[in-house]
Amino acid sequence: MTNKIAMAILVFNLFITMLGTGILIPIMPEYLGLFDAGGLVYGFLLATFSFAQFALSPVAGELSDRHGRKPFIVCGLILLGISAILFAIAKNISILFIARFLMGVGAAFVIPTIMAYAADVTTIDNRGKK
Repeated sequence: MTNKIAMAILVFNLFITMLGTGILIPIMPEYLGLFDAGGLVYGFLLATFSFAQFALSPVAGELSDRHGRKPFIVCGLILLGISAILFAIAKNISILFIARFLMGVGAAFVIPTIMAYAADVTTIDNRGKK
């Protein structure tokens, strides 16, 4: 596979990750109204995702250095998909928190691994170029 194709696939995977996690933010206040939850729960849900990603990104990066990049990207995308479905079918607030935490874990698996993979397939002479 050429570097251009590999980079296009990486960009697409990163787009899916960012879209999947970011698309919930504007609709979440309305969705939380179904659970009679307010702004405090909304803030904690956002923080749960961020905390999971912050805490597990270094771990995922270290593991992807040892065991390869592609399995972590694939597992992270699968986890993001499952957690989005779980978020959509949640019946109570605790399931929403579990789903957002799993989304953060999935993003922690995908984002740093894609960044490292992009560095792996780019030559030193081409890094930083458009």
